Amino acid sequence: MISAVTRRARRKLLRTVRNSGLYVRHRSTARNLYHCGLPRSGSQWIRGVLRDEAVYRYSGLTYYNYLTRYPDGVDPRRLTERYETEPFPPGRIASPLYLDFNSFESIPKPPDYRAIFVFRDPRDVLTSWYFSMRKSHELMGRVGDWRAELQRLPKDEGLLYSISIMDRDVGIFDAMRSWMDAPDRDPNVYLVAFEELSGPAAYEAFRQVFQHCDVPLPARALQRLIDRHSFATKSGRRQGVEDRTSQMRKGVAGDWVNHLDDRAVSELQAVAGDLITGFGYE
Repeated sequence: MISAVTRRARRKLLRTVRNSGLYVRHRSTARNLYHCGLPRSGSQWIRGVLRDEAVYRYSGLTYYNYLTRYPDGVDPRRLTERYETEPFPPGRIASPLYLDFNSFESIPKPPDYRAIFVFRDPRDVLTSWYFSMRKSHELMGRVGDWRAELQRLPKDEGLLYSISIMDRDVGIFDAMRSWMDAPDRDPNVYLVAFEELSGPAAYEAFRQVFQHCDVPLPARALQRLIDRHSFATKSGRRQGVEDRTSQMRKGVAGDWVNHLDDRAVSELQAVAGDLITGFGYE
């Protein structure tokens, strides 16, 4: 028989949990959530959003970093070759996954799951990749080799070198291309533009993402979540104020026009022109 003291202690503990930020108010019907994207498309920022206590509170899903499976936390394979044969733990948000759609399909998944793929204008991806690899990205994998070459080359040549590396070695453009029709092939997949999530319509963009994932954040909680993870809050700078030593360099869309010359635009058009039009950037 449970004593009155024990019952009071349990009620007190329940109140403490409910008053904390970790009380689960809703459990998502998705047993796993997969955040897929590309390098230099806001992946670390979005991971921070998905790891926030508010998301846990309205989903019951906790964060999972699949890169812990690899030595030094780095998957050295091209994005189009990152096949996974082991399932991820249930009840988790896997973020970020850098892979193509076929690789995503290879992951053994529970029947009820949701996935989002965040895409970005390839011209801005190139610009951000160039500055990140040249200056601010953590030295891991092949970054040191790329940085040495980029710091040796003048900017216009460095951008051309970046296009070659991104296309041939990393597979960014092939990976992005594979996701273009993903929702038609898998209704559990939702595509969203980085520019929508980071722009003036961020509230509505995130609301639709979380609706797809069955994470029903109330309006006030969602706005606070967005504010906590805004560029200004995280960087201490207004969007558009540049710091080339930071991974959060500038935080605006369309900055490529300030950096890509005609030759870089032409080279990028040759390998990713269909992505610029296919994802609605022209």
